[in-house]
Amino acid sequence: MKQIKKLSNDNFFIKWKPIHEKGIIAYEIRNTVPLILFIILINSIYLIRYPMNTEAHTISIRFSALIVLIFIVSSVLKWFNFEKRYTYIKKVYEENI
Repeated sequence: MKQIKKLSNDNFFIKWKPIHEKGIIAYEIRNTVPLILFIILINSIYLIRYPMNTEAHTISIRFSALIVLIFIVSSVLKWFNFEKRYTYIKKVYEENI
């Protein structure tokens, strides 16, 4: 059982190290830019399709901003969780060497 956990920690460490070295800003840009572009595209299509309904556009933009904000916060929390695991694994490996 411990060997399986160790292998998963090794795989996680190898996978997360380059992401850790690039930093949180690069991680957030990589994760949130596609979502933001998709939401801008959807809102643009909606604006072209229904050009006279300004109240609906305002509601749509506010809702889209809320979705992006929630996604960014969850992504940052995920980053911190992975960083915590990465530093723990790194510390354990350094103690064992």
